[in-house]
Amino acid sequence: MRLTELEIQIQQLTERVKELESQLIPSTAYVESLETCSADKSQLIPSTAYVENLETCSADTMDMEGFLGNNKLVFLFGGYDGTTWLSNVDCYSPLSDTKKRLGPTNLDCSHAAAAALCGVIYIIGGGDGTVWFNTVESYNPQRNGWTPRPSLARKKGCLSGVNLGNKIYAIGGGDGVNCFTDVEMFDPVAGRWIPTQSMLQKRSSSVVAELNDAIYAAGGYGGEGYLDCPTSSADTH
Repeated sequence: MRLTELEIQIQQLTERVKELESQLIPSTAYVESLETCSADKSQLIPSTAYVENLETCSADTMDMEGFLGNNKLVFLFGGYDGTTWLSNVDCYSPLSDTKKRLGPTNLDCSHAAAAALCGVIYIIGGGDGTVWFNTVESYNPQRNGWTPRPSLARKKGCLSGVNLGNKIYAIGGGDGVNCFTDVEMFDPVAGRWIPTQSMLQKRSSSVVAELNDAIYAAGGYGGEGYLDCPTSSADTH
């Protein structure tokens, strides 16, 4: 009978833990950064952040009845509409097929990278058609507010961003003349960007992803042509 009582208590505790976990907002999010570097500026698209398990956005600018409970949202940042570089921020809910306009970025910008860390989305670098930026700012969806962050080592756009090990990596990119192998790591504890192992090839407008504790970069432009060979952070060890 004692064993039965213990099993019942364990089951009750397990159910309570699940209940509490369901009320938490996870500290990690999957993010895709989508940029193009086409000479035809009308084809430029905004940096896009796909955030999983983010429960709410902002009570000030969003209808919470429509978004509350949605566990997948898409955030669109900046971009170019063929005439104007944009500072728009839009949030799209695939579940309800609705979109809301949020607080704008501080700069009109396209070709930026996007990455998420601890439920906050970082917009990194980019440009406005005249100059490139080394600026970084973060967006907190829960309070619909922007915060300036430490800048990159140099101005660049068409770079890629990814989260690995509670740090953000800004990978490759270019300044309109040169493409870069640079990889910079943002350490939130240190509060700064730290140069880390460069890629084996120059890559601008590449796609990056994290898999099994390694970062993969695929495709992109290398300065003399488009690339068909991927590389990973594991290749440099």
